[in-house]
Amino acid sequence: MSCKDCEKSRELHKHGRCLECHRAKNAARMRAFRDRWREETRREDRERKKKQRAANTDYAERQRASKRTPGAKKKRRARRKTKKHQEKARRYQAVYRLRKHAQYRERARRAVQNALRRGELIRPDECERCETNPGKGSDGRSLIRADHYKGYAKANHLVVWWICVTCDRELERERASARKR
Repeated sequence: MSCKDCEKSRELHKHGRCLECHRAKNAARMRAFRDRWREETRREDRERKKKQRAANTDYAERQRASKRTPGAKKKRRARRKTKKHQEKARRYQAVYRLRKHAQYRERARRAVQNALRRGELIRPDECERCETNPGKGSDGRSLIRADHYKGYAKANHLVVWWICVTCDRELERERASARKR
């Protein structure tokens, strides 16, 4: 008899298939099941962690603190240097740049960079929110950021609020929690 998948004349195993085709079909079915299971598990984990963070701010703070340890930072730096991570980041950036909101943001940021270079805007030394001087980062760049608080529309490209990275992080958290409501 011949196999119904490969149509070769072989001894049939189960369901009218030879042993090779039966194993291949079974392996493909199991791969699809594993992929579905992984995605569902990841989604459930994300939802569970989101609920934990919302219900337990201590938990969220512990999680953030664990990511700030020198060992965790060293691991992340090492991971970023791997070819696999760099390729993944490159693919993500290529897809992200195509998104409409990313294009608006990129144009606004580029407008600020060009205005700084031309001297139309001047980066202050102090944060306009907390009025502290954060100085320079370890790479020599300023720790004062331009926050497009009125949005990324063309009319608001150069309407920015100069804030330090700490205040920027706090504002982003506040905005994210406001969006969730």
